[in-house]
Amino acid sequence: MTRTPNPVPPDRHTSEDVDYTTSDGLRRVLNTLASGGEQAWRTSPLLTPLLAFIVEKYTPLAHAWHREPGDVMYDAYRALRAPGTARARDPWAIVTRAVELGLAGEVHGERLMTSPDKARRPSKRPDSAPIRSGEYEEFFYGVLAIGDAESGREREERTGSGLVRTTSLFLVMTGWSPRIVEAAVIYVVERLASLSSAESALDVLRKDEAIRLRLGLSSRSWAGLVRVLLGNPRARDRGRYGVLAHVVLGAQVRELLFDDALTAMSRRASERSRR
Repeated sequence: MTRTPNPVPPDRHTSEDVDYTTSDGLRRVLNTLASGGEQAWRTSPLLTPLLAFIVEKYTPLAHAWHREPGDVMYDAYRALRAPGTARARDPWAIVTRAVELGLAGEVHGERLMTSPDKARRPSKRPDSAPIRSGEYEEFFYGVLAIGDAESGREREERTGSGLVRTTSLFLVMTGWSPRIVEAAVIYVVERLASLSSAESALDVLRKDEAIRLRLGLSSRSWAGLVRVLLGNPRARDRGRYGVLAHVVLGAQVRELLFDDALTAMSRRASERSRR
């Protein structure tokens, strides 16, 4: 009697059979899973190590967006199942882009109080972020008494907290959105401490994509904000000094607003950020 061997299911492979860390390897895994049908996407032994690798691979990206590593799973899994991923020249690039958009959508969705799906699409985002009760009101404490010549206050304005508050208030009063200014100013001040010169700070910060994306600014708007904060170290006139330099030298908000050139530059940059 001749025995007919049982057919081997198409997904009867282990993670050792395929190097899914490469684009060709991932393509083979995706084709194998697709040929196994819906059941393969739930029970295949290929899936568990692949998903574990995805979490490990994208953990640094998740941390850059202040998210948990597990937050990458949903969008990565959807990208894996998309028919076009296996046909792409680089399937991993498709997965990476899906994870980036997913993390950005989660962050922007929370900030804008909308769904991550809408937050991924700039055309569907709210025109401005909602401001929660009590948010940013500390920027406006003491505005009416801004000319007070109290020695304690003058010393405070030269400290880190005073520097951030005064700079942030000036930016808000020249048109910048309150939802981004404090985070932007704190970040720039902290980065300045580790950079060797004003010129290198300007170059490095203008190219800093991580904070730009977290703030939801275009490249042009972020470069404009950096220029307002740092000035132009290569200039030979008053444009050489940005808002931070003026505040460190003792300028208060009223004096900054009386500087027509500085105020005009900040207003122009803030108008571009809203387009």
